[in-house]
Amino acid sequence: MPLVPAICTQCGAPLEVNPLKDAAVCPYCRTSFVTEKAINNYNTTNVTQIKNLQTDAIILNDTTSIDNRVRAGETFIKLGNFQAALETFQKLIQECPYDHRGWWGLIKAKTEDFESYMNHSSDFNEICDLYVNVSKTADSDSLVKIGVLFEEYEQRWNKHYDELTRKKTSELFRCEKEYNQKIKKIKNNIKKINIEKNKVDDNYGKTETKVTVLCIVAFLGLILYGLIEASSIGNFFLGMFIYGGVIGFVFNLIKDGIDSSYRSELAKLSSKQSSLESEIKQLKIKCDDKKREIERKYPWLRKSQ
Repeated sequence: MPLVPAICTQCGAPLEVNPLKDAAVCPYCRTSFVTEKAINNYNTTNVTQIKNLQTDAIILNDTTSIDNRVRAGETFIKLGNFQAALETFQKLIQECPYDHRGWWGLIKAKTEDFESYMNHSSDFNEICDLYVNVSKTADSDSLVKIGVLFEEYEQRWNKHYDELTRKKTSELFRCEKEYNQKIKKIKNNIKKINIEKNKVDDNYGKTETKVTVLCIVAFLGLILYGLIEASSIGNFFLGMFIYGGVIGFVFNLIKDGIDSSYRSELAKLSSKQSSLESEIKQLKIKCDDKKREIERKYPWLRKSQ
């Protein structure tokens, strides 16, 4: 047997039921209902639609249908289905903007029955705009009761807003502080590297000077020895040429070794410095990203800093 359309007699939700069964349970409000009555409820609603010839607003042309829509929205809120409640009350304010319960239901759905707080002040302003519509459409007795509830929620939201502002502002300051501490430490390490570089330069200069002096002394000693021991001028110049070349060769070997060691040490220090400077850039990017993420979620923090 195919299912037939029906409407819950308790919450007004649209259903499909088996006409052969005497009773069923509404999946929305969990209330038992008589199948025949639910089917008749649907048929009655359809007749009303046909008679009034007014699209979606047709079923709300009588007080009972409006009450059913309100009851359905309230039931969704009790069940925690706030999206369904939101859609229900949005339809209600489109069809019956004069009924304050639609505007009030929207507020309850958006705030998850006043248990949720928006992180954007603009979102709360939207809630306040909805409340203005409530105040314009509600009778004085209803407005007194509603006003008490809304004022209580507004106070709680302001408290939440202040606490959130303090928390996120503190988080921004902590991010800045941690960043500055790390940067300071890295910059101190860079200073140490520059000091080591200067030491390497000084040692290189001193070592090069020592080697040069030793070579000059050795060469002068060779000249003096040649003048004393050489048997002729020809032998003297030949000895100077040979031993001078040896001394020059040794000098170049030593100097190349010193230069190579100097360049290697300097390259290591420069590499460390570049790595630390790169780390500073990465930390700054990370800190800025964190700040932008917080300020994007909580834009009013820019004004409170």
